[in-house]
Amino acid sequence: MNEIAIRKLNRSDFDAFWGLRSFALITDPTSFWNTVEESTPGLEEKYEKRMHQENDFTLGAFVGDALVGMMAFTRYKLKKLIHKGDIEGVYVHPDHRGKGISSLLLAQTLEKAFAQEGLNKVTLAVTEGNLAAKSLYEKYGFIVYGHEENGMVVEGQAYGQYWMHIAKLEWQG
Repeated sequence: MNEIAIRKLNRSDFDAFWGLRSFALITDPTSFWNTVEESTPGLEEKYEKRMHQENDFTLGAFVGDALVGMMAFTRYKLKKLIHKGDIEGVYVHPDHRGKGISSLLLAQTLEKAFAQEGLNKVTLAVTEGNLAAKSLYEKYGFIVYGHEENGMVVEGQAYGQYWMHIAKLEWQG
């Protein structure tokens, strides 16, 4: 197996990012809140804007030159919420699952996020039934603080969402 490299995505990664993201939205629609059609308008501008945000980032997992996984972090901008941020847009290509890529992405995302001054909580949502993701988050110390029945509906099928968080003090990084 080729070595896995984790790094922050940059402008030159946009095509690879969109290729993996659109594939993910089509093949794993319950893992994301939006669809390909909803993601496309203005995506390149949003991606470019993220590159300039001080506290927001997207990490990519590369095997050789191929982007095979990603995880984004967005810090809240409002003064009353700036102490926390969200992990979102998590995906590893099916051909590369079971190799520890999600774990590498999560460890580096938490390290980078909690290094930010004043940040003391990271939250995320995971779709009910995605046991591998939920187990990974729990392994890192995330706890469920809520469950939303019918959190999303995909092609007429309702799915629950687990809301999870980890405090900086609970993280074993």
